[in-house]
Amino acid sequence: STAFTGAIVLTSDTGSIVSSVLSWTYVPAGEISALSPASGQQGTLVTITGTYLLGGGNSVQAVFLGVAPVSWIDPSSNDTTVIVVAGLNNVSVSTFGNVTIVANTGARVSRANGWTTVASAAITDVSPGHGQWGTFVTISGRNLLGGGSSISSVTF
Repeated sequence: STAFTGAIVLTSDTGSIVSSVLSWTYVPAGEISALSPASGQQGTLVTITGTYLLGGGNSVQAVFLGVAPVSWIDPSSNDTTVIVVAGLNNVSVSTFGNVTIVANTGARVSRANGWTTVASAAITDVSPGHGQWGTFVTISGRNLLGGGSSISSVTF
């Protein structure tokens, strides 16, 4: 659907009418078409794409991945792309949740069950606990990939 402009008409309980011609532009409902990635933990960089994501507004006020607010919103986010960093989740099991973008106007665009919060990660053992350059180290824990498919770097 497309945007269109129309009049605002107010009718009081006495029947009086006040109107303003061409003073309101209706913007079609926003739609989240994809998240990349669609799952992760705290700190995951997420790109949300779709149409009319700002719902007629000009900036993003808040984003929720599941029930958790994100910890960062890219200030260059726009009507078709919103980039965020997943916020604190502290869950012990993976959970599905809605994705909701809130514009500065209060308009909301949501996608049901669009995000999977991966259970919180933890390093439970590092062996050996000391060494020098070249030492082979085994790192053990749970959910260490954070919803990803591989480790991209390890630093000490």
